[in-house]
Formats: sequence, C-alpha cells, structure tokens
Amino acid sequence: MFHIDRCYGYRLIACYRVRSLLPEDSRTLIPERLIRPLASLPPEAVVKIWNNAREAANGGLPNRRQLEKQVDEYRKRILDDELTEKFGPCDEESFFSYVLKRKLDTRTTVSELIESTKSRQALINAVKELKPLGIAFFPEEKEQLRIEILRRQEQELEKLW
Repeated sequence: MFHIDRCYGYRLIACYRVRSLLPEDSRTLIPERLIRPLASLPPEAVVKIWNNAREAANGGLPNRRQLEKQVDEYRKRILDDELTEKFGPCDEESFFSYVLKRKLDTRTTVSELIESTKSRQALINAVKELKPLGIAFFPEEKEQLRIEILRRQEQELEKLW
C-alpha cells in the first residue's frame, strides 16, 4: 500500500501522461509541479505549448510562469474561437466577454450586466473586464452597481446563517 494522498496520486498520473507526450530529452528533467499547468490540455496542445515555452526560455527548461502564460493564451484562443463561431466576429462596437461568455456591445448598460450575471463575484468580474476596454460608467450607474453588489452580498450572507 502506498502512503500518498489521492490528489497527489492523480497529479502523478497526469504528470506521467504529459511526460510521455514530451520529447525524450526533456522527460527526466521536468519536475511534476512544472507540468501541472499542462495536465488538463489535449495532447496536441501539450506538445505545442511545451515547445513554445522552451523557445521562450531560449531552449532551456521553462519556468512555471512561462508555462502558465502559454496555457492561458491557448485557453483564451480556444474560447475566442468558440465565441466567434457561436456569435460571429466582433467589430469596433462589440467585444467578447469572457466572464459572461457572450458578445457584448461597447454601449452595454449596467442593467444588462446585472441581468446577465447571477452572482456578486460574476458581476464584479464583468465590470473589471470592461475597465481595460475604456468603458466608463456614469456616477448613477456606478451607484446602481454598488447597490446591486451589496444586495447580492447580503443575500450570500443570509444563506450562511
């Protein structure tokens, strides 16, 4: 009988699966913790991302941040492709919301955000997503968001008691 946690055992199995996909010269050097970001990806993506990360590390062993960055970019591209297929490409007046997983107009109103989100955290994340796009709200809209976020927080606390 082995004396390891089930979680760690699954990580080791995932590590073995990923290592078996990588080039022979890399396999023995890679610690399990470095491979974790690759474990949930399809085999063809693992090899591609590993090669890209090695190139970014000048042919050496990439660090965990480099791998995570490559995995995040891959997942974003996959989601972009899915959203484009489902909703069509974006134009100058629209963008894809990764939080809401749909296409939004740049003139999106606060009431649309509130209706589109189910939780307090989803609403906060959706608003955060708009900031880098330069989408600003009027003071009345900010107040409406604040009130809704506080209302949802109160509901969450009520469920705890």
